[in-house]
Amino acid sequence: GNVGSPAVQIAKALGAHGTGVDAGPRLAALRAVGADEVVDYTAEDVIARVGHYDVILDVASTLTFSQCRPLLGDAGRYGKV
Repeated sequence: GNVGSPAVQIAKALGAHGTGVDAGPRLAALRAVGADEVVDYTAEDVIARVGHYDVILDVASTLTFSQCRPLLGDAGRYGKV
């Protein structure tokens, strides 16, 4: 995509462990740009990953901040693009 793929690449360049969330054939594209993990939101409940992330960049804006807050660690940050 125009935002998610570069975000993964920037995160990786900064030494982060990057996780991309998408569905279907786009998962391979996330792997190709360097995502360490990919989550298929049609097969896995992303909300179940409580306390798993330091940063969430919500590109698709399909979840609210309230839904994402439990996914963040104690010092986690959330941004909507």
